[in-house]
Amino acid sequence: MPDISLSALLSQQNEDQLLNNIWIGLLSVEALMVLGVALRGLVGAVASSRFFGRQTRREGFIHECFR
Repeated sequence: MPDISLSALLSQQNEDQLLNNIWIGLLSVEALMVLGVALRGLVGAVASSRFFGRQTRREGFIHECFR
C-alpha cells in the first residue's frame, strides 16, 4: 500500500514542484469561485425574468424598508 502522508509527498517532490502544485490548486479554487458567482448571477437573472415577466423594479431598497 502506498504511503500518502505529507512527509512522503514532500520527500518525493522538490520545493519548486510543491510550490507549483499549491499555486495551481489556488488558481483552480479561484476559477471555481468565479464560475460559481457567474452561474449564480445567470440563474438569478433567468429566475427573476421568469417570475416577474421582464418587469424592472423602480423601487429601491429604501422604499422597501419604509413601506
